[in-house]
Amino acid sequence: MDLFTKAKDLGIQPDFIDALGNRRVTSETVLKIILDALPAPVPHRFLREAVVIRSGRPARSELTQAARFPLRWKIVADLGVIAQGETLDPVIAWPPDLPEGTYRLQLTDAALFEEEVPLIVASPRAFDGDFDRCWLLAVQLYGVRSAGNWGIGDFGDLEGLIELASQLGADGVGLNPLHALFDDRPGDCSPYSPNSRLFGE
Repeated sequence: MDLFTKAKDLGIQPDFIDALGNRRVTSETVLKIILDALPAPVPHRFLREAVVIRSGRPARSELTQAARFPLRWKIVADLGVIAQGETLDPVIAWPPDLPEGTYRLQLTDAALFEEEVPLIVASPRAFDGDFDRCWLLAVQLYGVRSAGNWGIGDFGDLEGLIELASQLGADGVGLNPLHALFDDRPGDCSPYSPNSRLFGE
């Protein structure tokens, strides 16, 4: 199996399209370093993979032929068990009201074999592999210059920048942290040096 196929099988994207529409491919050397750093996948006995549930949607997981019934299951969070049950069927229907988060799914079959796999309850709007590309302007507001400001960007400049971004078809404007500066040190305009951390934007 070549490195690129192995990477894709492990959920690693070995290439991407950059902002200019050019395809960028990870070199084999870098890809090998990444793959060598990953732990060897451990095959699951009862489930083929981790369980991922979309919150509020019906979800079922099919068990492998290795499972002996009845099979007991528990969904465990840091503070204890949030759901548990037992099945006599090769399919488990998960409770529909599980809170979003990451959990440990503990399985024990009739032969007393035990297994633990990750269980994730994700938002129904979580990334599902289909999205439109977009772009925005990323700026340091204090670096914006205009004929009307005092050598440092202000909210009037921000308003003009938003209007310009809209005209250019941008999907937004990304800003550095905004906050009050020190009056006695006007040159110290770092976004990481507020005079108070109580009123940061």
